[in-house]
Amino acid sequence: MFHPYTNINLSLVQEKFDFPRSTRQLSRDWILRTVNNRWRAYKSKLKKQYFNPEDRSLDEIIKGKPPTVNEHQWRALVGFWCQESHKVISVYRIIISNSKAT
Repeated sequence: MFHPYTNINLSLVQEKFDFPRSTRQLSRDWILRTVNNRWRAYKSKLKKQYFNPEDRSLDEIIKGKPPTVNEHQWRALVGFWCQESHKVISVYRIIISNSKAT
């Protein structure tokens, strides 16, 4: 079962575009992959531009939220980025990414 937002995103795309029955499953998978990749890229961009705990305090980061993000959602996202488990995963992904580049 999909998350409710997944179904909403799929419905919005399917309202605007007509997909042949033979490729409906493939189209659905492509839509979900694309939306997921774009959402991750957007969050990554936000983190690079607005989340810099080395230079600013947590209060300054929260007050300096991007204009396109709801304040409640920004607080939640910053809180998530501050969790120790997320920091470990981030470092791990950076290491993996760097090892692929070389």
